Amino acid sequence: MTEEIRLMARLRDLPTLDQKLDLFAAYLRDEHCYDGFTYGIGLDVSSSEAALRTLFLKERGLPAEWMEIYINEQFGQNDPVALHAFTRQDVLPVSRLFQVADEGRIGPRFRTVLNRYRDFIQSGFVVPLRAGSIVGGMGLHSSTLTPDQHDAHFAQSGWLVEEMCRQFHDMVHWAPEIIAHTGLSDKNLAVLELAASGLQVDQIRHELGYRTVSSVTSHLERSRERLAARSNREMISRAIALGIVGPGTDRNGLLISDKLTGLKSA
Repeated sequence: MTEEIRLMARLRDLPTLDQKLDLFAAYLRDEHCYDGFTYGIGLDVSSSEAALRTLFLKERGLPAEWMEIYINEQFGQNDPVALHAFTRQDVLPVSRLFQVADEGRIGPRFRTVLNRYRDFIQSGFVVPLRAGSIVGGMGLHSSTLTPDQHDAHFAQSGWLVEEMCRQFHDMVHWAPEIIAHTGLSDKNLAVLELAASGLQVDQIRHELGYRTVSSVTSHLERSRERLAARSNREMISRAIALGIVGPGTDRNGLLISDKLTGLKSA
């Protein structure tokens, strides 16, 4: 247990999500035989389809061939492992998914993904994760343990790994990755920051030196689209939860509020 406490302290000290993932994945591989690791969040979890469509996914250790198939065949939209993470709250051994697939109790599109998955992975489990309004999940995968071997190991130490996954989710920030992937600009972020602080559209226009409110509404519309939000309220709530505004940082690691002055009249 002392080793795990030290590991979590080291993880908290690392500055980026990728660095945290590398260290955590190495621990899972060396101590628990999980040589593959996936971690993702969904921006819009209003439905299972929306969650899979707005999935942000990171992986470590999975075979390159499998990841190529996963991407090229667009398996992310029909991934039962990810679907369970976003719609349920119970930990699920992959052996149970294999069982329902073999018994025909799962739809054909999900069964296709699982059957290809089994070409590369023998066992593992998925743990749904919640940190405030950020919904995500982790999949831990083993290419060496049979389902029976894994489930026996999980019965003994699964509680510890599950708790570490939850603590990992609590400590990480996705903001830089989401900003980079969605293409939110510094001007989008400046407007979003002021909207999150409670300013109205005309006040934002005045603060940033825009001539018309249409410039402000255009930036807000772009931010809503990029964050898969249906309203400004939802957009602001999601941006705050992700650390994109407020205490979050921009793509350069600077506080967004520190950049507002430089963006005025731009």
